[in-house]
Order: sequence, then C-alpha cells, then structure tokens
Amino acid sequence: MTKRRHKQPREMTRKQVIIHRRQREQSRRVIAFTATVVAIALLILGAGLFDQFVMKPNSPIARVGDVTIRTRDFWRRVQLQRSNLVAQLEQFQRMDAQFSSETGQSIFGAQIAQIQAMLANQEMLSRQVLDRMIDEEVIRQIAAQRGITVTAQEVEEALRAQIARGRGALTAPDATATAQAQAEATATAAAWTPTPTPTATATLSAGEEATPSPTPTPTPTIHILTDEEYQQGLAELEASLSQTAEFTLE
Repeated sequence: MTKRRHKQPREMTRKQVIIHRRQREQSRRVIAFTATVVAIALLILGAGLFDQFVMKPNSPIARVGDVTIRTRDFWRRVQLQRSNLVAQLEQFQRMDAQFSSETGQSIFGAQIAQIQAMLANQEMLSRQVLDRMIDEEVIRQIAAQRGITVTAQEVEEALRAQIARGRGALTAPDATATAQAQAEATATAAAWTPTPTPTATATLSAGEEATPSPTPTPTPTIHILTDEEYQQGLAELEASLSQTAEFTLE
C-alpha cells in the first residue's frame, strides 16, 4: 500500500505577493464604495420618507390665533368633502332621471353642473375646504370665549337629523313640528272665507257626459326614524368617515 505524497504549497513569488495585495486592496475599496453608495441612498430615501410622511403632514397650512391647521387634517377634509360631493351628485342625478319632464328638460341641471364644476376644479375645492376649516376654528374660539358649549344631547339630535335626512325620514321632534305646521296651515285656510264669484252653470247637451273631477292626491305618510335605523345609520356613518378620510365619529 503506497503512501500518498502531500504536495507542499509553493511559496508565492514577490510579484505574486504584490498582485495579491493589490487585489485585496481593490476589493476593500469596492466594498467600501458600495457600502457608501448604499448608505447615501438609504439616507436620501429615509429623508424623503420622513419629509413625505412626517414633515409635510404636520406642516402648518394656516393659523387661527394660537391654533395651527395642519396639512394632514386639511387633506383629510378635502377627501371627505370630495366624497360628500360625489354622493350629492349621484343623488341629484337619480332625482333628475326620476322627475325630469317628458320634454327632456333637466330639473336639477343647475345643481348637477355646479357639483361637477367643483369636482373638476381641485384648487377651488381646496380653497373652499380651507376657508370652511378656518371659519369653524374661529367659531370654536369665539364660542369658548363666550362660554357657549354643545351638550351631548344636542350632538345626538343633530346626528339623528342628519341620518334621518339620508333615509328620507324625520326625527320625532321634526315630525311633530311638521304636523303642527300642517294643522296651523289647515286651520288658517278653513278660517279664510273667499269672496264668492259668479260662475256659469254648465249644462249638458244630449249625448255629452260629465267630466269627472280629479281625484285628490293622498298626503304622503311621514316616516319617523326608529332607534334601530338610527344605530344602523350611525354605524354606516362611522365606517364611511373612517374609510374615506380616516376620521373617527368624535
């Protein structure tokens, strides 16, 4: 059985040693350069993300007294207003298709054109939203100075009225007020006696039939918003606010 001879590693010549050192130095330089480029790229990317998601959203767009209106809140309100305008446009278009005259004349054409113009003009929409936010903050500050507050019951009544309008209904207080107004109008009409005017007596000739008098249109039934409908509408409103502009109901 023969023994294998292990080859002894050959010593590098001086030229090979110099070349090897140069290669290692070049590799270190390439690695250092690559690491520097990657670090700079990450730094630029991080600065851009910080500016986009931290600095710009928190940058002031207006000030009312000591209160700052920030860009993030402003753009959320713009999104909410755009969503509301789209909903109003769809509602007017449905009503226009339902109630327009047979001649094709649009009843709600002016409202539809106005909303479409607002949606098409981003600058005008943004200015309107910003003016409204400033007005709201002015009102809040003046109300605080004068000690004017809003109770939880008043907030709930306003929410009930808003949800009722969206469902074509009335709240119980609004229904009572409407019924009282109708009763007062009926009593006023009954108390007013018009001056009689002479009328011609119609006579029927042979073969003619009397024209039937038109049947009076029945008064539509008023639908009062129920508690179940209110809670359902409240949940839908909260979901819509969160999805549209990341707002809470509060």
